[in-house]
Amino acid sequence: MTIKHIGEGVFIDTERVDAPEEAPQANIYPYAIFRSLEHVEYGLMLTDGGARAGEIDRVEVGAYDMEPLAHYWEFNHALSAIEETKGPRSMFEEDPLVEVTSKGDYDEALKALSIEDSDWDGPGLYDFRDSPPTYSGTIEEYELEELEYAADNAVDFMFQGEEWEDAYKQLAEEES
Repeated sequence: MTIKHIGEGVFIDTERVDAPEEAPQANIYPYAIFRSLEHVEYGLMLTDGGARAGEIDRVEVGAYDMEPLAHYWEFNHALSAIEETKGPRSMFEEDPLVEVTSKGDYDEALKALSIEDSDWDGPGLYDFRDSPPTYSGTIEEYELEELEYAADNAVDFMFQGEEWEDAYKQLAEEES
C-alpha cells in the first residue's frame, strides 16, 4: 500500500483495490480525508483511470475522531517549561518538537538550556531532546508526514471489516 497526498487533506492509495467475490474489477482506490487534525473519513473512490485520475464518485465507509495529530510546543510554552524545571528536559520526551520562528528565540532557548552555541537552521520545528536542539523541518512537512501515517492506518482499518465490499460493489456498478 502506498498512500499519496493529492491535496486539501485528501490521501489516496496508489494501488487499485482487488475486487471482492462476484464483483467486476474497476478503477477503485482507497482514500482518507482529514477534516481536521482530529477527524478522518475513509472509503473508496472510483476514478476515470489511475489513482491520480479524475474522481467519478466516492463512497465513505467510515470515520472516526482521534487524538490530535502533529503535537508540538509553541515556543513561549516550551521556554517557560525549561525555565521552571532548570534541570533535565524530560518534559520533551513525549512531545519533543518546539516551534521556533526566529534566531532570537533560538538563542534565548540555548541560553535557558545552558548551551553555548549552535547553528540556526531557520524557522521550523526543533527537537529539544537533543543538545543542542536539532532542526526537524517545517510545521507543514511534519503535519503532512503525520497525516500520511494516519491515512495509512485509516485505510488499513477499513479493510479489517466487510463494509468496504458493499461500497466497492456500489462503485463498480456505477462504472459498468
